[in-house]
Amino acid sequence: WLVSIYCLIHLYNIKTIGVICPIIYIYHQYDNDQFTKADLNIWNNNWRTVYDYTWNEGDNWTVNEEPIVVDLPDELNKYGITSESKKSVVPLTKCNQQSGENCFVAFGFGIEALRFIQAFQSHETDLLLINCNYSDGKDTKVFPERAKLFETKKVETIIGLQIQGPHAINKCLAILANDFPQFTTMISSTETEAKELIKMFFDKFENEFQP
Repeated sequence: WLVSIYCLIHLYNIKTIGVICPIIYIYHQYDNDQFTKADLNIWNNNWRTVYDYTWNEGDNWTVNEEPIVVDLPDELNKYGITSESKKSVVPLTKCNQQSGENCFVAFGFGIEALRFIQAFQSHETDLLLINCNYSDGKDTKVFPERAKLFETKKVETIIGLQIQGPHAINKCLAILANDFPQFTTMISSTETEAKELIKMFFDKFENEFQP
C-alpha cells in the first residue's frame, strides 16, 4: 500500500553529490487498522532518512521544499489514494527549518498525539511537525528510559513529537493547558531541554542510516 511518498529517488550505489529530491505529496486515507495489520506504524515515518553512499563530510543531497502538484486519476481515489493532506492518517512531517524554537512533546496515547497535532494546525500557530516517533514495551532498549519522562504515570506506548516554530514551547503549553488538560503528556520546558530530548528520540536513529 502507498502510504506517503515524498522523495522518489533511490540513492543506491550512485554518487549522490548535488542530488535534489523533489517532494510529491500523495496520501493514503484509510484508517489505522490497515497499518496495524501490515505491522506498520503511522508515527514511524522516516521519509527523509537517506543512506548517503558518498563518504565525505556533510550531506550530498537536499530536499526541494516546493511540492510537486500531481493530478491523480479518479481510479486511485477508489483505493484511498489522494493528494489532500487533511485526509491522510499519516501525520505530515516537514524538513527541519533550523529556525524558530524547538519544542518536544511526548504522549502516552496515539489518539492524544493526533488530536494535539490537529489542534495546533487548526489554531494557525505557525508551528510545524518536524519529527515523530513511536515506541512501546517491545523495544526493551529505549522504552524503559523514555518511560521515565512520565515519572509516576504508567504508560504502555510513547509518541514523541518534535515541533518547531516561533515561541513553540509557550504555544504548545497553552494548547495543552486550554484544550487538553486531561492528556497524559510530557513537554520540554526550555530550548536546551527540547534539544536534548529530540537528540535522544530522533538523532540516534537517523545516524544509523549514515555510513
